[in-house]
This record gives sequence, structure tokens and C-alpha cells, in this order.
Amino acid sequence: MHIKNRFFQVVLLVCCLQVSRATSASLFVGTYGSGIFISHDNGLTWISVNNGLTRTNIRTLVSSDSNLFAGTVGGMFLSTNNGKSWNSINTGLTDNHILALAISGTNLFAGTYFGGVFLSTNNGENWNAINNGLDNTIVNALALSGKNLFVGTNGGGVFLSTNNGTSWEAVNNGLIDKFVYSLAVSGKYLFAGTDEGVFVSNDNGATWISKNNGLANIEYNDLALSDDPIRTNENVQCITAHGSSIFIGTQKGGVFVSNDNGNNWIPANRGLKNLDVYSIAVLGNTLFVGTYGGGVFVSNDNGKRWNKANNGLTNMCVWSFLTKEEFHDSPLQASLE
Repeated sequence: MHIKNRFFQVVLLVCCLQVSRATSASLFVGTYGSGIFISHDNGLTWISVNNGLTRTNIRTLVSSDSNLFAGTVGGMFLSTNNGKSWNSINTGLTDNHILALAISGTNLFAGTYFGGVFLSTNNGENWNAINNGLDNTIVNALALSGKNLFVGTNGGGVFLSTNNGTSWEAVNNGLIDKFVYSLAVSGKYLFAGTDEGVFVSNDNGATWISKNNGLANIEYNDLALSDDPIRTNENVQCITAHGSSIFIGTQKGGVFVSNDNGNNWIPANRGLKNLDVYSIAVLGNTLFVGTYGGGVFVSNDNGKRWNKANNGLTNMCVWSFLTKEEFHDSPLQASLE
């Protein structure tokens, strides 16, 4: 069997009484082989946070309140103290190679390399497989849109569940490439990143349309990988929305941006020294990309220019991001309570 694979969320608080809240933010990256790093200054400096993390190939990261979850090639880990320490949480997982995570309320979903999707309703203490109707159990990506849960699989396309994974149905009409590496939701639009570029659905996956206008399609040979030509719009590894813009990260082609829901794409690679982009994150008005070999790059102008942000980062192969905003009482409010 030939298996393709990809190498690889913000809390709102309503304040009352017109008393301001102080905001701090943490940015986490997961690397290939060196675990997790944290930055408290928008990527200017990084610190390793691996205490208790026995597997250091980090594929995916998500958070819910004070809980941080890390999916690795060797199982799931949980931190309840902002990454200072980690504990293994694998009871019930029959496949410990975690590729994707998503959270909806108290439901934590994990997509795995061969075991399909698992669900935990108690912060990872126990897991149960939920694969009824899921014909392909190599799950590269997970995305949520309201009550709709989507998975992107390695050769089976996209599947939809409307009942928290109790049952699944394939939603692939128009999706000519069923190797789906990434999924993202922006308003009514669902984006899928594949070997053949980007596909977009505006009806919850019932129909898909290829949206590749402007994506570079330059073929070249990378003899270190294959004798076959590689196109720069192949392997769309990550997708994220930032305001009215959609950003994608590609293998070999870097970053592209669309301001019209994918109808047109523009390269956004100025200053980006490594074009193997495997993760994208947004924190406030700042964009971050993680590359395979070049570490982290940051943009403060919606991708027009990128700068390296690797001080303290000892591993330049960045598979995943997690942004986490926290709100704290200001000294004024504390004095009023």
C-alpha cells in the first residue's frame, strides 16, 4: 500500500463594569524530534517545555481552557499548567500515532494514522473509537463547523458527521483528489488542501470546486526525493483564515493568500527563506508559519513580508502551532474586588 501523509485554536471573554482586563498570550510550536517550545513574546524568544513529554515528534496541538493537548507519534499528552509539565493520556487509544485534534465543548477528537477517529469526553482520560461509516481510517485533518465535524483522509477524501462521530458519510462530490492533508472553515466556506491544490465547498461538503487560480504550477525535479517532477501547488499542508484572508502553506511553494474565498491566490513569500510550510497560526494581528527546516517566520502585515523568529528554537522542523490568549485581572480590578 502506498501511503501519502503530511508532516505536521483563542478564548473570548466579555468584560463588564468597564473595568479593563490585561491580556497575555502564549505561542506553542511542536517540532519533529525536539518536543514543544513556548514563546511569550510573539516568537522573539523560545523556551523548551518538555517535562514529562516522553515522545518528542509533535504532530498537532490544541487547547481548551487551561488544558493543553499534544498529539505525537507515540500518543497523547496533557498539560494543565501551560506546558510546564505533561502527562500521558492514552487509555483506550488503539493507535497512538496522532495526526489531528479538534475540540467541541467537552468532546475531544483525535485523528490517527490507521485507527480512524477517537473521542474523549473527559479530557483524554479515556478514549473510544468512533468509525462507523468511516471507510478510510488514516485521518490527516479534522475541522468543526457548528455541529458538523469533518475529517480529511489519506485517499478516502472528506467525511462528515453531524452527531459527534457516532456515524460518518463521505462528502466527495467534485473532490477529484481524495488525499486531503488539511481542512479549514471560514464562514460558510470549507477549504480542503490536497495534492491537487485547494478545493472549496459552500454547502458543508456536499459539492466541491477546485480553486487554484494563481497557484504556482512550476514543475521541477528534486532528485533527493524522486525522479518525478514536483509542482509547487502540490501538498497543501495547512490552511487558516485571518480576517477576510485565507492563507495556505504548501510543500515547496511557500505561502499563498486569497482575499476572495479562494477564487484567486497570490504568492506571499517575501522574506520567507524556506518554502516547505507545514503550519500556520494567527495571534492577534500577527501571522506565524512553521517550516520544515527553516523554523518559524513571522509577519505583521498580513503576509506581505516575513522575518525569522527562531531565537532559542533548537529544532527548525516545525509541524504544529498552538496560540493561546489568557485574560487576567488588572491591578485596578483586583483592588476593586
